[in-house]
Amino acid sequence: MFKVSILDLGLSQIYLNQRKMNDIKQWFEPKEIDKYDPLPVFDFGNNRLTLTDGHSRAYVAYTYGIKDIYVKMDNDDIVTCELGQKQYKIDIEWCRRFSIYNIADLSTRIVSDDEYQRLWIQRCERMHNLITSLDIDRIRYAKEKVQDMFLYGSNDDLSIFYFEDCNGVLYKLINGHIECEK
Repeated sequence: MFKVSILDLGLSQIYLNQRKMNDIKQWFEPKEIDKYDPLPVFDFGNNRLTLTDGHSRAYVAYTYGIKDIYVKMDNDDIVTCELGQKQYKIDIEWCRRFSIYNIADLSTRIVSDDEYQRLWIQRCERMHNLITSLDIDRIRYAKEKVQDMFLYGSNDDLSIFYFEDCNGVLYKLINGHIECEK
């Protein structure tokens, strides 16, 4: 366990859940910050400690003016295994795509519980489906069909592929046709 500047931490999440933050604010006491469990971090090869969990706690601490926070290296299998490494590196890439470099950058990405489920949890599930698929030909086809957008996921049987444009608008490719996701 060691202390780092909260603004030096890398992120692996592009949205925060407003309900979750409200819950944290109910018990969070800035004067007792050193008594809370350290936030888990990992270096995914970019020479930066990245939060693997605790983004909401970090953001609440930041809003209370906390400058330094205790962290610990996250050695959980979900983080250190090959699949976990791949998923977190994609999460980090998403943060870069949306210009999210530190906890302060999440201030405009706080969403309702329903939006969080749709925008973040579903996104992660779709990404997982895509990176665990062995059907490279179908994935290549989807990328070629929609070359001007970023492929971020699929459903579990690869019958639907999910894309986003440079503005973050979500689309899906179904049966060779692209449509805006509502």
